[in-house]
Amino acid sequence: MSQTSNTFTYNNIKNIIKAKGYTFYEGNYNLNLVGVRSSNRTANQWDDKFFLLYQENGVNKILSFNSFTADPGTYYLQNPMNSHGCAIVVPGQYKGLWKIGIHNGKYEALVQSGNIKVYRDSDRDNTLDMYTSTIETGNFGINLHHGGGSSVIGQYSAGCQVFKNPSDLTTVLNICKTSKNIYGNSFSYVLLNISDF
Repeated sequence: MSQTSNTFTYNNIKNIIKAKGYTFYEGNYNLNLVGVRSSNRTANQWDDKFFLLYQENGVNKILSFNSFTADPGTYYLQNPMNSHGCAIVVPGQYKGLWKIGIHNGKYEALVQSGNIKVYRDSDRDNTLDMYTSTIETGNFGINLHHGGGSSVIGQYSAGCQVFKNPSDLTTVLNICKTSKNIYGNSFSYVLLNISDF
């Protein structure tokens, strides 16, 4: 599907999630956190998208964030923290992936509390390599945090899902706190590819 102004709507994203056999959460403040990875395989750019879909008193709500990355920055591609290579999240649904906590002892964010699948890119260049033969599953500290407004991703992601701007994270966390009071401190995540649209 070509990207039009109607591509990233509540119903379209909902239908794509359900068509993949994933759970789409409904009910007051039952949140759907969704990342959409661009087709660009050159690292260090805020070229992905993040959506927060939920219902408020029966009304469908969608918040869109366009300065986001689902990919690691160049620094950690070239200097991986893991001997198997840098982590790149595999598209899919990860139930109970995150909880509200503290990112690297610095500030409030969503921190990993469930398992996730990652590709391991080990060739230390600036291109994102995603080969199924490299997939690992575990708790690798893949958090949802912010990049301090930096113009490039740099060291802000070694695989984490990252908003460029701190204010975007604050907006999402405030809604997560409302949800937490109803459903508990557990948040699921869906990562899609732009080709799914």
